[in-house]
Amino acid sequence: MAFRHGVYASELPTSILPARSVDSNVVFAVGTAAVDRLAAGKPRYVNRLRMYYSYDEFVSEMGWDEDNFNKYSLQELAYSHFALYRGAPLVVCNVFDPAVHKTSVSNEAVSFDAKGAASLKHGGVSALILKNSESSTTYVEGTDYTLNPITGALTRTEGGSLPSEASATASYDHADVSLVDGSDVLGGINEATGESEGLELVDAVFPQFRLVPGSILAPRFSEDPAVVVVMAAKADGINGLFKAVALADIPTEGEHGVKKYTDVPAYKQNNNLSDELLIVCWPKVKLGDRVFGLATHLTGLISQTDADREGVPYASPSNKRLEITSIGYPDEKEEGGWKELFLGLDKCNYLNGEGIYTAVNWDGGMKSWGGRMSAYPSNTDPKDCQDAIRRFFNWYQSTFILTYFQKVDNPLTRRQIQTILKSEQIRLDGYAAREMILGGSISFDESDNPTTDLIDGIARFHLRITPSPANREIDGIFEFDTDNLSVLFS
Repeated sequence: MAFRHGVYASELPTSILPARSVDSNVVFAVGTAAVDRLAAGKPRYVNRLRMYYSYDEFVSEMGWDEDNFNKYSLQELAYSHFALYRGAPLVVCNVFDPAVHKTSVSNEAVSFDAKGAASLKHGGVSALILKNSESSTTYVEGTDYTLNPITGALTRTEGGSLPSEASATASYDHADVSLVDGSDVLGGINEATGESEGLELVDAVFPQFRLVPGSILAPRFSEDPAVVVVMAAKADGINGLFKAVALADIPTEGEHGVKKYTDVPAYKQNNNLSDELLIVCWPKVKLGDRVFGLATHLTGLISQTDADREGVPYASPSNKRLEITSIGYPDEKEEGGWKELFLGLDKCNYLNGEGIYTAVNWDGGMKSWGGRMSAYPSNTDPKDCQDAIRRFFNWYQSTFILTYFQKVDNPLTRRQIQTILKSEQIRLDGYAAREMILGGSISFDESDNPTTDLIDGIARFHLRITPSPANREIDGIFEFDTDNLSVLFS
């Protein structure tokens, strides 16, 4: 140290640390987007994370097909989240690759009208070969005709060899989103590139955007139990540190579709849809002519509920208004192709008692009805079976991790311990004062910190937190009071 002579000043670190801000419901979703509808030259993001704060941003990069709203699974999420519940941000991974998921068409008959216009049966066209009916002449794009590859529209070029009102045959490939299946959503590690794909990309959300996922969704694909199991597994230990909740729908259509409320618990049980980090929903919902998975609306409602409470997830989204007009499921046998369900409170309560979220048309309109994680009723630990408590613990743990990560590898001193104790207790007391929790405490106990751990640099803090349970039942006890008969004699 250099020789010093005089008066000097220095600074010590502040003994109390402000908490890191963690968004309570950052949604990570995997599915299909209308990237085949994007104009030529625009990038098509496949198995790449993209983050959006608005509906317009999503449409600009992911495409949109208004006429085929339910054809692409991420469209229902983007519309619901941004337009109906005003939630943000939304982190998505599109797994639909038009260059891979495509179907070949051979010798499709094409007829040009008097104006020189014709249309292929499919859009998202590539590798078009257009010939005359006899297959003796192959027409040249740009010389004989022009093609809109997005819509499949053909226009005859004046002066070309294509005759007026010609009949022709077309062979081509077209993007086919129906070829995307659960394996694409599951993803994994691409052997050729070594990069993560599908649900595996959940671990890239924080490194890329500095956001901790709060919810994991796979609209429509979460009706596959194999996908749901992986979603629940990914929700536990994101980046080896964080937890989220996964939201899934029980199918109402197809071979395994469940149409009776009495059959829903059996489906849940038989397909192992029971996990403390999983919310399962039944049936579907509708707004106008658009059909949605209930899980899609529920995650928007979660974001809205949190936003109304300073971003702190201490309240359940149950018994909150859903932006829907009908509850039911698609059914071609019904008028309008939709079977509307009118589930009474008794039926909805039966589902809730089996750890299933549903929707009810009750006082105040269409509302979510549940409050239980899918682990219920086999697991009755409040932090594992009540959705608000589970999400509060997830969020608080993420906040704790990020707040004190800066302290890792500092010397383990009394000052270090006191800084964490004081900072955290002030925070807990603040939440208790605002009735976000009933109470909370933090301690550094000798029983949790054996000497062998301390000399290895391991310090354990014990946090005891009591989020408010949702007031599931309110009972009024009524009694005829005979004492009041005395007023007859006064």
